Amino acid sequence: MIQVRLAKTKRGSLRYCSSSGHAFFARKGSDIVCAAVSTLLRTTLLLLQEKKDLEVEVSLQKRGELFFKIINAEDEASLDFLQFAYAFLEKGLQSIEKDYPKHLSIAFFIE
Repeated sequence: MIQVRLAKTKRGSLRYCSSSGHAFFARKGSDIVCAAVSTLLRTTLLLLQEKKDLEVEVSLQKRGELFFKIINAEDEASLDFLQFAYAFLEKGLQSIEKDYPKHLSIAFFIE
């Protein structure tokens, strides 16, 4: 099972996301649950890394694990972007979890 931990600030801005495990829905290379979760997380991370006014810590220690955390975001535009990023991940992951509850588990936190 893929386990995702998604945290936001009290204001609703993305704080961090960690993902570990494997969906085991289908064989490696054909797993639609893994592909969907990976696409959501990696695309969000790429967008965060492209924002010049954000500092993002990233860890990709081994296959099946991803962690990213917002280190610094001060201006209003960055905070608005991080609110959208959190809402995007929350809705996307919840949709996958609803359809594949035996393959994805999400824990939500407020920091």
